[in-house]
Formats: sequence, structure tokens, C-alpha cells
Amino acid sequence: MDFAENYICGFAEEIQSAYFDKNAVTLHPVVIYTKDKEDEVKVKHKLLVVVSDELSHTSSTVFAIMKHVVKKVKAVLQNVEMAHYMTDSPMSQYRNKQIFYIVAHHDSIFPGIKAFWLYFEAGHGKGPRDGVGGTAKRLADMAVKRHSAIIHALKYILVPKSQCTEANEELSNLVGKQVKGTIQVHAVIPLGEGSIAVRNTSCFCDKCFVDGQPRNQLVQNSEAEQTTGHDENEFYQVYTYVAVIYESRWYVGEVLEYDKDDQEYNINFMVAGKNSFKWPVKPDQIWIPSSDVLCSLDEPIKQVKTRNMFKFSG
Repeated sequence: MDFAENYICGFAEEIQSAYFDKNAVTLHPVVIYTKDKEDEVKVKHKLLVVVSDELSHTSSTVFAIMKHVVKKVKAVLQNVEMAHYMTDSPMSQYRNKQIFYIVAHHDSIFPGIKAFWLYFEAGHGKGPRDGVGGTAKRLADMAVKRHSAIIHALKYILVPKSQCTEANEELSNLVGKQVKGTIQVHAVIPLGEGSIAVRNTSCFCDKCFVDGQPRNQLVQNSEAEQTTGHDENEFYQVYTYVAVIYESRWYVGEVLEYDKDDQEYNINFMVAGKNSFKWPVKPDQIWIPSSDVLCSLDEPIKQVKTRNMFKFSG
């Protein structure tokens, strides 16, 4: 989900002065993806557009919107146990201590539903929610021109300013702890009892999740709700192949050694081709923080018809 650019209301017929006196409304597109346990393959989706006369794009507005979105999710999937939120990462809206508090207490605010929050990196490009926002504006413009009061094709939810004010008062009474390095956080997972774990990279690996639920094995930092993402006693063995993030891009390579004091891995990187990988002529080795290691990989399979080219299964 994401805030779209505010929609400037128009008139089917207007006097000249109306051109300089137009109201705006907030548009917040949401795309809900669900999977039923009885059918793990098929993914269903539902499109929503939240409309509000509250023009401030803050965490309290987000909270007011979430109350309606979760209600819609439960209507679509009554046995939902885990919600995965995926948003951009502006600190005034989604990535701040108020939202972190909501994640930590999500199952009490929204009984029975835990939450995981994933933040997209800057420059990630357009997504489905952007398409929904653009479509909503286009349909609204067309409705104005044809003097129509009904807009078909999309489901709209009204969140009035009064509800955003109530959400702001509710959040202002909450006591949340500031997380150091918030600007680098890209994933937040609840640990239970009001605590969370955070990562500088997103993760859906089997060490962090089982059947969509967090394993709760992440170790909490003593200074703030920050962790390395995996148990500090767990590490990738030498000669294990891993996927890592380096300068906002992902690569694969082989672990050569591990520095426990600095929590860094010395990785020997492979070069990516069109559909395969190969070892470079000159070894490309660099030390990578353990927090930037995404997951382990099976040993690559050498391709029969190509020279020195490898593929990874899965």
C-alpha cells in the first residue's frame, strides 16, 4: 500500500472563481493478496482505494487506514493469522516508532493477527498500488465529465478526518521505544511481549519464517529492538553458497571465512550471466556484514553444454 498524490476535486460545471478554490482529498491505494490453506498455489487479490479529507500523510492517518484494511482482510479470509505489510519507507508515514509499536502489539490491537512489515528500497520503481491510484484518478475525472455520482471497477473506503484525529490521539498515548538506525530498517518482525526484531534487509527465509509465521528465534539487541536477523550462534559454514546484498543489488558467492568478532563473511563472488553464473578470471572477494547475507543456496550445478557456467536449483 502507499499514498498516491492527492486528488484535486473537480466540477462538471464551474464558474471562473472555482478554478482557484478546489478541494483535495487523500488517496491511499491498497492491494490485498491472500492465500487459503486449502489452496496454497492460487493467489487471490482485492483492490481498495481509501479516500480521506485528512490531507496529512502521517502514521496516525496510516493507523486509521489500517483499521479499515484489516477489517476487509478478515472479510476476505476469516482465518487469517499473519499480515505482511509492504510499503515505501518514508519515516513520517510508515517507518517510525509508532508503526513499530503497532507491529509489536498487532495481535492485541487486531486480535489474533500478527504482522510483519517490509519496506521497499528507494528507487524501486512502480508497483500494483501505483496502478490502482492512477486508475482511481482517471475514473474520477471521467465520472466528473459525465456527471456521474458512481464510480465502478474499484472498491472505495471513506476514512473521515475525525477517525484520523482519533487514531492520532490513540497513538500519542502509546509509549514506544525509538529504534536506533531506523532509516536503515527494511523489515520488522514481532517477537512477542511487545518487542520486535528489525533487519536492514528484508527476509523470507526458512530460518525466519515457517508457513508465513515468524520463528521468533531472532535475538534482541540490548540497546534497542535491533537484531542481526538470525541467531548469533548460527552462521554460514565455510564453502556454503549464499545470496547477499551489496550496494543495493543482490549477488551470489561462496563463503571463504567468518569473522565472529566483527560478524562479517569473506565472500568469493560469482559473475551473473543471462541465465547462469560463472567464476571470474580474477577472484572477486570482499568482506560482507552478516546482516547483508540473505540466505544459503544449494551448491551450483555445472551446465553440460556450456563452458564453466553454473546454475542454482530452485
